Amino acid sequence: MSFLTHLECGLCSVEQDADRLWNLCPECGKPLVYKFSRAKRFLGCSGYPKCRFSAPVDADLMRESAEFAAHFFTDNNIRRVLIGGTDDNIALFQSYLPKSWQSLIVGTFSISMTASHDEVMQRAMEIGHKAEKQREIHAVETVVTAAAKEKGGVIGLDETLAMVHEGRIKNLLVLEDFRAPGYRCKGCGYLTSQEMDNCPFCSSNFTKIPDAVDLAVRRVLEQGGEVDIIDENPKLEESGKIGALLRY
Repeated sequence: MSFLTHLECGLCSVEQDADRLWNLCPECGKPLVYKFSRAKRFLGCSGYPKCRFSAPVDADLMRESAEFAAHFFTDNNIRRVLIGGTDDNIALFQSYLPKSWQSLIVGTFSISMTASHDEVMQRAMEIGHKAEKQREIHAVETVVTAAAKEKGGVIGLDETLAMVHEGRIKNLLVLEDFRAPGYRCKGCGYLTSQEMDNCPFCSSNFTKIPDAVDLAVRRVLEQGGEVDIIDENPKLEESGKIGALLRY
C-alpha cells in the first residue's frame, strides 16, 4: 500500500532530471524519496538523516524511470496512481508508462520538485480524494445500470450473496459501515440473509452469523475479486447498500 493509505494510491512526482516515488520506508515508516541523475539513482528515506535507509537503482532516463515506476507500483500492489510535475514532464512520463498503468492514473497535478513533503502530500490528497470520489460515483452508476439491464451486474444483499457463492464477482461495492446479519450453510458455505431450514445447494443446515457482509467481502477477496468501500452514495443506498460487477 502506498503512502496515501486511505486511497490505496501511489504518487510519482516527476521532473526531467529527477523524480520521486512515494511509498513507506520499511525501517521507519516514512515516505521513500526516489531521485536520479546522470550519475546515480536511488531510493532513500525522507526521514534522512535520522533514517539512512536507501536502495540503489540503475538507469538515468525518463523512459527507464517510467518503467521503474510501473514495477515499483506493481510490486507494492498499488492500483491507482497520481502523477505530479510540470505539464510537459507529466505528459512525457505518462507516455512511457505501459498502457495497463496509464488506465490506472486517477489524477495529475502541477508541483515543483523543490516542494516539501508536506506540500506534496497536501496537494496529492486533495487531487486523490476528488478523483476517488468521481471513481466511486462512476463505479456505482456502472453497477446499477448493469443490474437494471441484467447484463453483468447485481444489486441488493441476497442477489450479491448468490453471486459470491458462485464465485462470479469481479468488483464488489459496499456502502461504508453496512452490516447485516445472515445465515451460512454448514456444508457448502452458502450465504443468505433469509432464514431457511435447508441449503438449496447441499441440503445442509444453516448457522446464524452476525455479519454476512463482512464474510462476503472476505470471500470475494479470496476469490481474486476487488472490493470498494463506498462513502455516502445515495444511489447505492437506494440499491440495497451493496452490489457488484460480475466476471461473466
